[in-house]
Formats: sequence, C-alpha cells, structure tokens
Amino acid sequence: AWGIGGMLCMIAVIALDGGFIIASTLLFSMTARAFGKRIGVKSILIGLTLSTLASLFFTKLIMLTLPFGPIESFLYGGL
Repeated sequence: AWGIGGMLCMIAVIALDGGFIIASTLLFSMTARAFGKRIGVKSILIGLTLSTLASLFFTKLIMLTLPFGPIESFLYGGL
C-alpha cells in the first residue's frame, strides 16, 4: 500500500507542478516505508540527494526534459 500510495502521490505532485525532485523524494520515502524504514529526516535526505542527482543526469547530460517545480527552477534558472 505504501508503494502504490507513493506512486499516486508522485503523480499528484507532478500534476500540481511540484516538480520531479520533490515527487521523486516523496516516492523514495514512501517506498522505504513500504520496506520497513521509518519516514524520517534520513530517508528524506537520501531521497532528495538521489532525486537531485537523477534530475541533473537526465536534464544536463542526456538533455531529457523532466517536470519542473520550484527546486528545478532554482537549480537550472528556469530553463
């Protein structure tokens, strides 16, 4: 249920212009919870770090456009 809920939350965040990084961080945290980890600062920071790295990889290295939100606008200057 946590995994499915994470996917649904990710879809909702992207649909509401929250951006890829926030949506992926939320998905990571909820998936970690599905595997028994508590949702805490550690899982949120790990998710935020991995999501940011994935966003940088997709956006800068392979030029794939991901959904933009406030964090992406800050990082990329509103590409």
